[in-house]
Amino acid sequence: MSQVIQVTPIGEQHGLVNKYANSVQGDGFTHMTPENKAKAERKKEADAELVNARYLNKDGPRERLTMPYNLGAGEPIEMWHFIPGHTYKVPRGLIDYVNSKRPIIRQGRCDENGENPSAEDRYDEPQHQFVPAHF
Repeated sequence: MSQVIQVTPIGEQHGLVNKYANSVQGDGFTHMTPENKAKAERKKEADAELVNARYLNKDGPRERLTMPYNLGAGEPIEMWHFIPGHTYKVPRGLIDYVNSKRPIIRQGRCDENGENPSAEDRYDEPQHQFVPAHF
C-alpha cells in the first residue's frame, strides 16, 4: 500500500502520516480452530480493504482525530491524522472502529462502577464519523 502524505497549505500533515514496525510477530492464527481461523482471515482481509471516506467531526472543522491503527500481530502500526471535511483512502477496519464509538448518555441511576444502565439511557451522536465518499 503506497499512499502519499497529504499536506494542508499551512503545512499540517494528514491522512496516513507514519508507520511503525510491530514488535509482535504474526502467528497466522495457528492457535485457532480451522473454522475460527477462516473467519479471522476473512475479517482481516475485509478490514484491510481500502475505501474512500470523508471524515466528519461534530465539534466543528477545527477539531482533529489522531490515532494509531493496526490490522493485527505482525502488521505495521499506522499513525493516522484526520481533518474534518477531507476525503481519505482508509482501511475499512479503521472506519468500522471509529464509527462504532458512540458515547452513552446516562439518564437514570447506576452503581458506583457506572454499571447497570437504565432503560432511559441512550446513545449520543458520535463525535468522530466517516461517511462514504464516491468519486
